[in-house]
Amino acid sequence: MRDELRACWLNCYGPDNKTFLDDKELQQIDAMQDAIAPLDDQPKALRQLITRFEACYHEADKEAEYIIKSIAAGHCLEQSQERPPERKKELENARSILSMWCENPVIKGIGLDVGGVPADELFSFIGKLSPLCDRLRAISNTLGVFWKGKRTTKNIDHDILLTLGEPTPVKRWLAASLDKTIRLHLSLSFEIDLF
Repeated sequence: MRDELRACWLNCYGPDNKTFLDDKELQQIDAMQDAIAPLDDQPKALRQLITRFEACYHEADKEAEYIIKSIAAGHCLEQSQERPPERKKELENARSILSMWCENPVIKGIGLDVGGVPADELFSFIGKLSPLCDRLRAISNTLGVFWKGKRTTKNIDHDILLTLGEPTPVKRWLAASLDKTIRLHLSLSFEIDLF
């Protein structure tokens, strides 16, 4: 048994959190990595993408899908840093909506939307799990089927399985790492005291 968390898991556990010591699945995933060591540069770069993953990101599902496509390709795919003009406007609206809500949490009737979702509907998600969480669960379930090689009755995305192709030891380890990361992020509790 170890007494230190590998740096690649620090986006899932705090450095002082010792619960990872009892996490058998995490130990299994680390053993998968040990079995394919030493790692080439590409698997290391792909693991870094997973380490930087954050489920609280507003496009976390798209980021997970990008990582999955990169795992399938065996290298980090090109990713545009440009935001289309309509996306910039959506982000400006999101900032305005949240600013107004912070000033008055019972505000109603704001004439703004983000991606076609009206502000009042967005307010209903504050403090609750968003539909994004359901999508991330489906991605995680699919990754679990891929790396564990077991069927499930849970919601999965067959297109992701097709994208990943045939399991290899490196793909299985990376899929397991992303699956575990997503599940740990979705299980994290958080509290915000606004007042």
